[in-house]
Amino acid sequence: MATSTVEIKKDVMPALATDLNDKGMEFFNRGDYGRAAEAFRAAAGAADRFKNKLFTVGMNIDEEAFDDPAKAGLHSKAADFFLQGADVHAGRAVFITNEANALFLQGKAREALNACDDALKANPGNADAWKLKGSIFKSMAVAADEKDDQASAIDFRNQAEECVNQAEKLKPSKS
Repeated sequence: MATSTVEIKKDVMPALATDLNDKGMEFFNRGDYGRAAEAFRAAAGAADRFKNKLFTVGMNIDEEAFDDPAKAGLHSKAADFFLQGADVHAGRAVFITNEANALFLQGKAREALNACDDALKANPGNADAWKLKGSIFKSMAVAADEKDDQASAIDFRNQAEECVNQAEKLKPSKS
């Protein structure tokens, strides 16, 4: 489930974030999910700082263009910074989804759900985060069944189905 940096637009993501994600992938592939989760969270933090920098630069350029009508052409340059910031924000969601997956594989379902929610705040269209969230709820339903907690099991299955349906709407399966 973890996504390599190759699938993220490298032209807008800072090297530190992509390097940390790549390091997380190395840990993940070795089964060291704790260190992988830490690296993915660090990558998300680096991406967030870069995103904020892009938005700040865009705002400064936009303000300059607003203050001086002769510089009206700068509005499109500011828009480029805003678009790059949005791309970084979406990439940040991928890093957090990777972290959620690593947490889930450590048996930390609640923490993984929280990370999925963080990823979906960054990018509600992240089908992988929705799919992972559905898988986590399915595993929680199985655990509730084992404890004979049918009410919770039913609730978790319903939530899993909602998440899987949302993922399918965003990224239909290739069947």
